[in-house]
Amino acid sequence: MTVEAKESVLRSKFRFNPNGSTVEVSVLCSNPLMAAAEAVRLIFHRWLQENDFKNIDRHFGIMEMTSRKAESYAKAAPTLENRAVESPELREARKNLRKAEKNLGKLLLDPTFPSLFD
Repeated sequence: MTVEAKESVLRSKFRFNPNGSTVEVSVLCSNPLMAAAEAVRLIFHRWLQENDFKNIDRHFGIMEMTSRKAESYAKAAPTLENRAVESPELREARKNLRKAEKNLGKLLLDPTFPSLFD
């Protein structure tokens, strides 16, 4: 990208050559230490991102709110169903219980295991 610029505190009127055509834009930059080419590069990258968001919103509605209506939980509560949800600790305890029961069953079927009734 070729950039021609007048250096000033509020750099303005940049000309650059993207893809063979000259475009003149005004860019404000309050950082006097930033090079003109860097300011133009950053503003155009930002412009590309904003243009992408605009197109995504236009075609896919990512910024669309489905409703501005708010409803209190107390009002919605009668229509909601209670359902039991196992905690990770309960699932782990049940897994350990099944494993212990399986091991106990193997021991009880083992002919070398001493019987309690002998």
